[in-house]
Amino acid sequence: MQTKRTRTFHNHMSRINLVLNHIDNHLQSPLSLESLAEIAAISTFHFHRVFKAIIGENVHDYIQRLRLQKARRLMIFQPGLTLTEVAMRSGLQSSANFSRTFVKEFGMTGSAYKEKYKLEDSYKKEEYIEKLANLEIRIERLPAYHVAFYRFYHCFIEGHGQAHPGIEASFNQVYHWLLERDQINEQTLCIGTLLDDPYLTPFDKCRYDACFSCPPDVEASGIISTKVIPGGLYAIIPFNNLDFRSFWELIHLLHIKWLPESIYELDMRPSMEMFTTPKPPMFQMQNIDFMHYCLPLKLKSSS
Repeated sequence: MQTKRTRTFHNHMSRINLVLNHIDNHLQSPLSLESLAEIAAISTFHFHRVFKAIIGENVHDYIQRLRLQKARRLMIFQPGLTLTEVAMRSGLQSSANFSRTFVKEFGMTGSAYKEKYKLEDSYKKEEYIEKLANLEIRIERLPAYHVAFYRFYHCFIEGHGQAHPGIEASFNQVYHWLLERDQINEQTLCIGTLLDDPYLTPFDKCRYDACFSCPPDVEASGIISTKVIPGGLYAIIPFNNLDFRSFWELIHLLHIKWLPESIYELDMRPSMEMFTTPKPPMFQMQNIDFMHYCLPLKLKSSS
């Protein structure tokens, strides 16, 4: 039986999840404190306090960090964009505001950052370059998926190259929540979405959504939220006999070597990990030996 404190926390989490989904989907649009508080159905004063208590950052800092992170990814993976285009697509309003904010945060201009962090063929681990050449990579357009999810805040891999135990716990939160609602079946998809790049984001700030597909009429409650993972073009890579250390290296190499040499560039949708759906009673990473990694793409000629 839940205590009043737990019920209050779950209620606040449910409201903040609505706000987080809105921020993710409208990062390049104006996001005022008042409009976000309205989405959460909490007064502006209390919303600010509740958001910081749950997320660990105030609203402005959280949004600004995501915008700067998106700007850095755009500069690295879509180098043909002008700084004005980067500013607009990342929600930093104008090139002047972008320049001030970027210099304040990173101590260099956007132009200097683009020059310093070019994708170059400087990778030295020959065994992984050979493995990359042998990967089966297919390009496929995937549909949108309606999912229930729990958001975990940490890089999905720990320093010793193993999956973080919080990932398994997060999947089980959603898995049992859906089991209780009789929403797990043979068609259910098990998906992890990676919203941040651990090479650009501190590990404890990385967001990982542990997801299971579900019908659109399934409503979020408590710590479990729902969203639509957007469809689109992906590079899909199968991994058998999953070794997370090798996986980490190969995915990094996929970004910095395969992608620049292809006709595609990175799209800003989240990457996905698609696992075999577990059978009751629980999801266990140690039983996962097969996964598809899905890298979001778009043609380099598209704007």
